[in-house]
Amino acid sequence: VALDPEPLVGGSPHSVAGVDVEARVAELAAAEADAARLNSQNERRFRKPPALPRARAPSLRVRLAVARAREPNPELAAIDAEAVATIDEIVSFNQKSRRLGEYLEHLRGTLETNRERAARHFGDEDLPLADLHAQAARALWEAPIDLGAARMLVERYIAEVDRRIEEDEKDHGEV
Repeated sequence: VALDPEPLVGGSPHSVAGVDVEARVAELAAAEADAARLNSQNERRFRKPPALPRARAPSLRVRLAVARAREPNPELAAIDAEAVATIDEIVSFNQKSRRLGEYLEHLRGTLETNRERAARHFGDEDLPLADLHAQAARALWEAPIDLGAARMLVERYIAEVDRRIEEDEKDHGEV
């Protein structure tokens, strides 16, 4: 096969119908297309996005066409197994991408909650806190986003808010 000349090994010892493998490869192609769109978004959004699995659907389509010409063919099961394994890799990629997005939203929410907390205690004119907040906000909103660096800036802002509130409460005799 021109795209991938080495025969596939593995797969099920059971016979698999070509039509079933064709459906699996079509499912893989759709998953790869969706993952490629997500990867494009990730690359614009994050400094270190998860790695996109290598596209396998094009070469598996060619293999499938060759294998179906000589049905029953044991390579059909290997093609099916390869498609299933690649779909699993894409599912893992999608989960990692979703977790990155969820963590980014968590950090944004945490920063906003603490900004509101600081504003209640000190008002919006507190320049040192406003500067720390602006640094953290830029790290969370300006792409490419480095989640590790953004997390450290958010934690630094929260630590300063906590320190200032504790200090303010001590100065006013509150416990």
